[in-house]
Amino acid sequence: MAKNLELSSAENVVSHISVLCVLYFLLAGGFLFFAVMVYIFMGQTGFPFLGMQTFSISQNTAVMLIVFFLFLTVVAALGALGMLQWKEWGRKIILVLGAAFVLFIPIGTVVGAYTIWVLTHEKARYYFSGEVKEKPKHLG
Repeated sequence: MAKNLELSSAENVVSHISVLCVLYFLLAGGFLFFAVMVYIFMGQTGFPFLGMQTFSISQNTAVMLIVFFLFLTVVAALGALGMLQWKEWGRKIILVLGAAFVLFIPIGTVVGAYTIWVLTHEKARYYFSGEVKEKPKHLG
């Protein structure tokens, strides 16, 4: 099992980067979902479907949350798209997001640590550099 987690071969690096691309596209979708949920329920006095009748947020707070989640949606999607095209800026965006996610225990820590582990590997940095003439294809 430990052999599958090694980043020694080029195929392993590409497969881990492909997994990161999918993961960050899914996270972008999740952030968009949260933005829509805040927008839908910002005029409510709670979330009745969760049995929370006393929870409410101000409209200003709701707007700030929507803008925050939409920002995260765009950043995660752009970073993942950049990584799919083997762009260094995409790698940097996802590294910054991964470093920020480390603070969100427990799931964010796992996602952030995995992101940092994959994207700081020397073969990953090499693929995203301008030195490679023919970029490997993502697994699909």
